[in-house]
Amino acid sequence: MVINRLGVLSVGKIMGCVYGLLGFIPACFFFVFLMIGAAMPPGANNPFPAGAGVVLGIVALIFVPVVYGLMGFIGGILTSAIYNLIASFIGGIEIEYSPQPGQPYQPGPASPTR
Repeated sequence: MVINRLGVLSVGKIMGCVYGLLGFIPACFFFVFLMIGAAMPPGANNPFPAGAGVVLGIVALIFVPVVYGLMGFIGGILTSAIYNLIASFIGGIEIEYSPQPGQPYQPGPASPTR
């Protein structure tokens, strides 16, 4: 089986969702550190006004995954478009697969010839 072409928007959507979910990891760190900063008493060591850390932490939980998702969407579109261009010149990725034990072999649809 050879992957000759990728759906540009479908790859972009999948990568946008994956990166959006992965964006929650740094967002949680930002949230925790901003909550620690919000718990500090106001003074020379705490540059934020009272309550600003809480607001910034909540904004980080929303904003960071959205930005990661947008970057993943754009990156997925660019990557799949570049793959399609290169695969049209040198051929696609060859994949060899076999059925799992106990499962009957189901051949895929016949691939069109070029």
